[in-house]
Amino acid sequence: MNNKGFTLVEVLVSLALVSVIAIFLFQIIFIVRDIYAEKNIKSEIYIESANISNVINKDIFEKDKDGIYIKNINKVSNDELYITYSDGIKSNIIINRENNTITYGNYTVSILDVADIGNIELYYNYDTSTIDKNGICYIKIPITHEDYKNDFGVVITYRYDSSKTKINGEVSIRPGRPDNECSIALGTVWNFDYTGNVQEFSVPCEGTYKIETWGAQGGTNIGTNNKAVGGYGGYSTGNVTLLQNDTMYIVVGQKGNSSENYIPYNGGGRSTSMGGGGATHIAINTNRGELKQYENNVSEIMIVSGGGGGSDAPTGWQDATSTNPIVAGSGGGYIGNASTFRPGYGGTQIEGGTGYLSGSFGQGGNSVTTGDSGGAGGGGYYGGGSGSNYTWSDGGGGSGYIGNTSLTAKKMVCYNCQTSDAVDTKTETTTCTNANPTSDCAKQGNGYARITLLSY
Repeated sequence: MNNKGFTLVEVLVSLALVSVIAIFLFQIIFIVRDIYAEKNIKSEIYIESANISNVINKDIFEKDKDGIYIKNINKVSNDELYITYSDGIKSNIIINRENNTITYGNYTVSILDVADIGNIELYYNYDTSTIDKNGICYIKIPITHEDYKNDFGVVITYRYDSSKTKINGEVSIRPGRPDNECSIALGTVWNFDYTGNVQEFSVPCEGTYKIETWGAQGGTNIGTNNKAVGGYGGYSTGNVTLLQNDTMYIVVGQKGNSSENYIPYNGGGRSTSMGGGGATHIAINTNRGELKQYENNVSEIMIVSGGGGGSDAPTGWQDATSTNPIVAGSGGGYIGNASTFRPGYGGTQIEGGTGYLSGSFGQGGNSVTTGDSGGAGGGGYYGGGSGSNYTWSDGGGGSGYIGNTSLTAKKMVCYNCQTSDAVDTKTETTTCTNANPTSDCAKQGNGYARITLLSY
């Protein structure tokens, strides 16, 4: 007789087989899950590492195509490496272990928390028998995971010219520079007041310096009721990377005064009533004296601040203590101000301001006649014109200049002036004036210059 049911033994055997199969299937599922998870973790770490590597290598390559090379590579700690380019830009590599991130310049990538970021490694060598790009620099940041043997690290390779690029492979005690290169502290300031002569600044160590200049104020013909106010000097600033023993030549402008034989220093126009203020400029490695001597050598000029026009407004006009004084044309800015009374016009980036006598490169227009004369033009990159009526008139301001391609973070600021957003003529307007040299303020009195060490 056929037994259509299962015996107890058969049932137990079946259950055992099902259990074995289930366990086997679960093991396969866990293995597949682990393989999938491992693949995902590895892929994400590889992607993150590749992203930051590509950003750094591409930036170096693109700059190199444009003729911009690395001037300094300096490892300052296991978490920081400073890269300074020949255009003055500094794009540092920084590890933040708290957030598990790596930053280069303005780009930051997050590495998976399960991965460990190692110390920055810097290796380099060069062959003195060759000249062009005779060195090889290798930067590495290991990235590891305790469960895998892979090194997912960031790798950067740079071929360089050892005569142009300096590399320090050791961790320096003072962040930002090797101890044996420069003894000057960051933030050190050198000040240059008016002297009537060219002043020299020998660069003590390679680094990035902030340069600031203020043009001189135009003179005010002080008589009954004080009349009006000479135009204020403009302000210019920018950062520049300099080499040790480079020489900067600083020429600080003089406030305008009266006398046809009196010539305000550095381009202020002369006048029997009131002269224009002189420009203030800084030139690099070549001393040609006053600004007008650089007309055929503009590339040697680093920066210029325009001087203000002289004032010869008539009796009864508001004086300097008024809440709304009449001001002669102030120094620029990419364009010097025109005066408000029988105006001389301001200098521009390509020509002097017009007036009774027009300004020219580095020189404000004079206002000297056989009788009385009005205010003269201020000195500048291009000087302002003298007052359009030879008596009781005000001069225009001279223009500033920040067009040197070596300058970064550059701008000009001037009193109630026209603004510009262009990189090489960036100009902001202000109503701030001060007899003391104040950043972003127009200048009363003589001009001024300041140099500050920002970084190594």
